[in-house]
Amino acid sequence: MKKINLVLLIVIGSITIGTSQMQKKVVVEHFTNTRCSVCASRNPGFFSNLNNYPEVIHLSIHPSTPYSNCFLHLHNPSENDARASYYGNLGTPRLVIQGDVISSGTNYGDSTLFTSVSGDSMSINIGLISNNKNGDSIATTIILKSEGTVLGGKLQLYAVVAEETVDYNAPNGEDVHHNVFRRMLFENQSFEMPSMNDSLVFNTTIAIDGAWNENELEIIVIVQDSVTKEVYQSNKLVGYGTSYNETYIHDTSGNNSGGNGTTAISNQKANERLKLFYPNPFSESVYAFTSDNYEIVVYNSLGKIILHKNNNNQGAINTDELDSGIYFFEAKTNNETVFRQKMIKL
Repeated sequence: MKKINLVLLIVIGSITIGTSQMQKKVVVEHFTNTRCSVCASRNPGFFSNLNNYPEVIHLSIHPSTPYSNCFLHLHNPSENDARASYYGNLGTPRLVIQGDVISSGTNYGDSTLFTSVSGDSMSINIGLISNNKNGDSIATTIILKSEGTVLGGKLQLYAVVAEETVDYNAPNGEDVHHNVFRRMLFENQSFEMPSMNDSLVFNTTIAIDGAWNENELEIIVIVQDSVTKEVYQSNKLVGYGTSYNETYIHDTSGNNSGGNGTTAISNQKANERLKLFYPNPFSESVYAFTSDNYEIVVYNSLGKIILHKNNNNQGAINTDELDSGIYFFEAKTNNETVFRQKMIKL
């Protein structure tokens, strides 16, 4: 297993006015065990219920309780048990929805499990980007952006690789296992959300385990309160490891969070709102956080173009000729600006 490298960037100064509320996605963490007969009897009703809510994010975790020789537990014993311990050493089968531990006596087939927590909104947007597989590893980026009123206090970031479907004839009779936790992308990160329209960017590289089906991999990210464990936002990226992929969260109107009162625009332009120039402030090179080959135009504070180049797939933008001061970086395609950001050179 290769070492995981994590880089955290704070990106500031995005040119956006106004506030947006994101759809607050619902996530259910499902604690189960391949040797648990009670799990085998209760899980079908749960999955039948879950299938009616395709927008709900599901993650199955396999702790050592009640059977430490569970096949899916043994793939990563410490991190499976760590998540169960996080919620109070949960046994199986148990559900945690939006960070709330559901009573073991609850009917898991009850539709109100999900309807009671649906429809909320939140000012946190989560962007997820995975690059093409390089050898046996994949570079991944998580972007947390404050789209409106800043959520105060310490938050926790839980980010994992899961396998969408695992075929395994388990001792308890289950033969298909869904959204199986495989590995954390990095240790739980404690952080505070930045100012409105600013972002935190987490970059990490993870090795692909030979036991995983690369075509079934997905990233699941959960942002929750460090104390109460309430989930404030979550997101999922499917197709992880197969090619360049990305996702973001729409605002509550179903449009992108455009700011300035803008209406719906293309997915391409909407996604660009999460691809920021970084670092900011900068002293040397600047990077355009997008894999697309956009024109990069840099203006000084008087509106004069002082640099013009192609992005060339995340290549460095050399700023040696720029004096200290305020600049405006634009990403353009077909003479149309898709992103504009205020930048400061030290």
